[in-house]
Amino acid sequence: VLGTSVTHYANYDSGFSHVYSLFAITSFLYFVKLYFIHFSIRHFWLACIFLGLIFILRQPNILIILFVPFLAGSFVNLKNGVLKVFKNRLGLFIGLFLFTGVTLIQLMLWYLQTGKFFVYSYQGEGFNFADPNFINILFSYKKGLFIYTPILLLTLTGLIWFAYKKKYYQLSTWFLFFVILTYVLSSWWSWFYGCSYGLRAYIEYYPIFFIPFAIMLNESRTLIKVFAVLIAIPLIALNIIQTYQYKEFILHWVTMDKDAYWSVFLKTEDKYKGFLWKENIDLDRYTTIKELDLGDFFVANNSEKILYEGNTKLIPNFNNVNLIQLYFDNEFAKKSDAKILLKIGDIKNTMKYYSHEKYLIQFQSDKLDHWQTGSFNYSFEPFEDSLSDKILTLSISTENKAENIKNLKLKFLQLKEN
Repeated sequence: VLGTSVTHYANYDSGFSHVYSLFAITSFLYFVKLYFIHFSIRHFWLACIFLGLIFILRQPNILIILFVPFLAGSFVNLKNGVLKVFKNRLGLFIGLFLFTGVTLIQLMLWYLQTGKFFVYSYQGEGFNFADPNFINILFSYKKGLFIYTPILLLTLTGLIWFAYKKKYYQLSTWFLFFVILTYVLSSWWSWFYGCSYGLRAYIEYYPIFFIPFAIMLNESRTLIKVFAVLIAIPLIALNIIQTYQYKEFILHWVTMDKDAYWSVFLKTEDKYKGFLWKENIDLDRYTTIKELDLGDFFVANNSEKILYEGNTKLIPNFNNVNLIQLYFDNEFAKKSDAKILLKIGDIKNTMKYYSHEKYLIQFQSDKLDHWQTGSFNYSFEPFEDSLSDKILTLSISTENKAENIKNLKLKFLQLKEN
């Protein structure tokens, strides 16, 4: 649990269906396995109930049926289990009735809400089975399963164990299910499944990864178990750090790539919060009112310096301004803890109309630790109080490192009239 995104989706994003589907699928797998051990019709019925729950929670998860051959343990056991169900016609009917009864819960809700028994809630969205993103869904820095849940790579050693022990039935049935599952999930039009942490569509299928791993550990010597734990510990730590990064807006929810991932790897400091979250603004919608060229500044370490201070009456039509752009050149060093503050207050400094403070490194436009032009767009609604004098102040505070700010510019813009 601590090594997977269950920690995140059970706590922070619990509105998604995945942890509930995880419960339903885990229960289904448990009772199916019990059925193939004891051939008890009661276990078959319980599996049918949970299969119905799986279906109404997330319809594509009905694919879990294809994992049943693995749970049977052998082709002979699978054949015997299936035959026993079909020979017990009453038991089979009851199982189908229980499955249908659970699915009717959702169908009746749809009917009461819309007047229709079947509702497709993903209008305009669907699967593209001719163009699956097989590699991306597993290894992409955007949302790849093994990038954001690397402990699952460790669990794949269970497959190596199957091959070593010549358990080819388990190996082939597991691998076939995984390929089919990944093909279907990666064929969704948005293979990265929108704004979220990691590849959330696999969460309910975590048991299929850990079952082979558990079988391997159960049959292994103590040394292998200890080795597995030693590898798991840093992977657990990495997962906890990454879920914290996502919660604190250090990891971006949709635009991650290789450079972005490594630029914030294991970073938890406040200065990285929002580091990757720059807002893209369509500047064609704005007209420039005035631009101020403020020049160059040197700011010693552990100090504060005002870079600009002036009455907003010096800016034509300031009360129509929607956007202030700040540009400057800097090396944007990773070790810098400097902050830049833009605030607008009254002339007596008793009222604050607007205030926004950002770490200097968050103005970067490229990789850190080299000279570049950085910028930020301060967006706000025009001020209703158009009569009072207002003072705009731009200042910087440094800590452990001195800063050179070059070619500092302020640009004032307003939205074009429709």
